[in-house]
Amino acid sequence: VAWALYDLANTFFAVAMLSFYFPLWVVEDRGAKELWYSIALALSMACVALLMPFAGALSDAMGERMRFLRWTTYGCIGATFLIAFTNHVPTALILFGVANICYQLGTVFYDALLWRISRPESLGRTSGIGASFGYLGSALGLLMLWPFVRAGGHQAAFAPSAALFLLFALPSFMMIRDPK
Repeated sequence: VAWALYDLANTFFAVAMLSFYFPLWVVEDRGAKELWYSIALALSMACVALLMPFAGALSDAMGERMRFLRWTTYGCIGATFLIAFTNHVPTALILFGVANICYQLGTVFYDALLWRISRPESLGRTSGIGASFGYLGSALGLLMLWPFVRAGGHQAAFAPSAALFLLFALPSFMMIRDPK
């Protein structure tokens, strides 16, 4: 359950920053061209493509997943939280790029944990539970962030999404340990 809660947790970032509120804030609220969001997303994904094999190999060599998962999660949360307090689109796009790199890299370590927290005969069931928690997180993200958006606009979703990501990730940080 702690592992699956991380899947729920990271969907708060996906809902607020990748799917809905951040792109709308950039284009509709700040008047920037859609192209700028697309460039920031593309550049961050290019960085992820370059870093992911190295991150996975380093994690395998060190036998540590949780330390790297924590670092990438805190990086994503921190950058997302800072976006809530800027109105400068270029700064927000750079922070978004950092947050997305951390978010995407975190999936390397999260996915690798499946083999540590599940027995071979229950890998599919455990993975399915994680996926279902992710879908639940999408619904919760929409429901829980909407009151902030309604009261304060698209940008009002950023800090709560970072806080909710942290809140729901904490059980995995406290309960899952790398073997010695």
